[in-house]
Amino acid sequence: MLKLSENETISLFFEKLERLPELSRDELAAISDRVKNYDKNKRRSAKQLTALCI
Repeated sequence: MLKLSENETISLFFEKLERLPELSRDELAAISDRVKNYDKNKRRSAKQLTALCI
């Protein structure tokens, strides 16, 4: 079950990456902030990583 969730998270992340040119400045800033926060706390669980992409 967790593996499926991880695959869905990865798929959602790649979908957002593919749409970067279409995203607004606010959406891009939100993604940037999430990545920065994740980078600061690299020891997050898979559940928290999922929240990054939602």
